[in-house]
This record gives sequence, structure tokens and C-alpha cells, in this order.
Amino acid sequence: MKKLILITSLFLSHFGKAQFWCTPGATWHYKWQPAFGAMGYSKYQFTGTTTISGSITCQNLSYERKAHVMFTGITTFTGNILTYTANQVVYRYNSSNMNLDTLYNFNAVAGDKWTLSPSNYSTCAKSKVSVVATGTQNVQGTTLKWLKVNILGFNSSGISNAYTDTIYERIGAVNYDFFETYQLCPHASDGNTGGTLNCYSDQQISIVRSTCNYFNPVGLEMLSNSDDLFHIFPNPFNELLNIEVKEGIGLAIEVKNTLGQIILKQSTVDNQTKLDLNAQVPGIYFVTLKNTHSQKTVKVLKR
Repeated sequence: MKKLILITSLFLSHFGKAQFWCTPGATWHYKWQPAFGAMGYSKYQFTGTTTISGSITCQNLSYERKAHVMFTGITTFTGNILTYTANQVVYRYNSSNMNLDTLYNFNAVAGDKWTLSPSNYSTCAKSKVSVVATGTQNVQGTTLKWLKVNILGFNSSGISNAYTDTIYERIGAVNYDFFETYQLCPHASDGNTGGTLNCYSDQQISIVRSTCNYFNPVGLEMLSNSDDLFHIFPNPFNELLNIEVKEGIGLAIEVKNTLGQIILKQSTVDNQTKLDLNAQVPGIYFVTLKNTHSQKTVKVLKR
């Protein structure tokens, strides 16, 4: 939260308390990293209202997700999400069962809980949100309520992963893309992954935490001669990854999780190197090997 306070203090707008969700012009940019992809972005924009079931007025959020995917090039997905608001609660419309599932509950107090809608992926189950603290903050002249929450994500095998986030009225979650709820299901095979909030803006508030449309078309570039220089095995692996390098050339090694976070970084000049990932949870990781002439990124699976 301190980071958000520092950023928002740079802006000088002065407005009072306003609508808690989907104000005119509301636009979100989150980081997005699909399987096999470099970091891209998800853009959501409030485009108006839509009536469902004859009487329920929902907010329509159009989205564009864009990233560079290794082997296939640039990938873009577009579509829309419907949210519904009532009594300070934001619901997401689930078209598969026509339910309104709780997304954010701004009535909540410490100790309250709610369940996020399940993913469309068969490897995921519902994630649980638990409120640990609440408060208010003046953001560019507008008083917004915030919720500090713990999120417990489950896959279908019962394996869990814990996350923390802060959720603001109007702005939503700042650490994870709640619109893409299946990213909260750990270890989903080839599951798309939403990340942190880059930017939020409406007619009163403008927050920039990173480049809004962050898009790295060469982040997972594989050069033509890299296969001859580097070799990673076994894949899948349990604890250790072996790396073989021809000719003992200097090599920089970087391992990232599916959120794009660096979990290991080292260099070597040896022909053979072992990476100890015993402390990491099972799931998908991306190993990048680089020297002055070539680069290779490999998706690996820890069992």
C-alpha cells in the first residue's frame, strides 16, 4: 500500500467521495503472461451497461490481452466481462451457469470471507478470499475504502497456494488480476496468468505504476543456434535441473515463475550446472539461458 500512496501523491486532482465501481472512463491495465509467452498486458475498459435476464443491469468491460508467444509470435485475445454492483458488492456474471459470483465485497470487515468463481480450467477449483484488515485512503482527493486480503487458491487435486493483495474501491486489486480468476488457481497446466496492476484511470483518478501497455516482443526470443549451445534436462523434474553448455562459454541463468517473478539468478562458466529448485512449489517455470551470442528460454515443469 505504501507504494500506491507514493505514486498517487504525484497527482493533484481534488474530488470528493464518488461511485465505488465502474465510473465513466474507467480503464485498467494489468500485466499478463500466457504459457510460453513473454510479459504482455490485459486492458479492461468500461464501455457502458448491458441488461441480462430482462432486469439486471450489468457493467460491460471490454478487454484486450496481448503478448508475444514463443514459436507462434504475437497473440491477442479480445472479449468482454460483465460485472454487477449492489450494496457495495461487485459481482462477476458467470455465463456458464448464469450466476452472479462475488468479485469484491466492500462491505466486508476483518474476518469476513467470500469465494471467487471457479475457473473454466478443469485443473482449478474455487479460490477463497479472507479479509485481514480494512481502512480508507485519500486517493487524489477521493476517499476510497481498501481491503487487505489473503487469497487461498486451489487446484482440483487440493494443492493450494496463498496470495496477498490490497483491493480498493473503483480501482480493484493491485497485485493480481481478479478479472482473470483462473490465474489464482495454482499449477494449472498452461493456464493464462494475470499479474499486477500497471495503470488505472477514470475521469477523476490517474494512477501509473508501470508502462500501461507493457509489451515485450523479444522477451522469450529463441535464436536459431541456441539449441546447439544449451541443453536443459530432465523435464519434467523433481528437485534439480541439469544444464549442459558447450565449450564452457560464460552463461547467465534466470528462472521465473508464471507471474514473471525472478526466483533464481546466477552465472556460470562450467560445462555442467545444476539448478536446485527444491524449495519451489510444483508448477510451471521459465528458464532463460543467455550469453553474448545467443539466448534460449525453456518452459519446465516441476512435479
